[in-house]
Amino acid sequence: MSRKCCGCGALFQYEDPKKEGYVKKEKINDALICERCFKIKYYGDYKIINKDNNEYKKIFDNIKKKNDLVL
Repeated sequence: MSRKCCGCGALFQYEDPKKEGYVKKEKINDALICERCFKIKYYGDYKIINKDNNEYKKIFDNIKKKNDLVL
């Protein structure tokens, strides 16, 4: 499964509600946005997702490989 949230772009997952892209298992096939984006959109409830520094390093390493402008 490689569907993404239309709100934040995170890959949908149902294993860990504390990580980005969380959707309840029974709704994962029908979901358009993750639970975090749903709460932001309808309740104004913003939940911070903490990422490990190694995850950011991977993101920046992938950016370095591309010949694109990053602002």
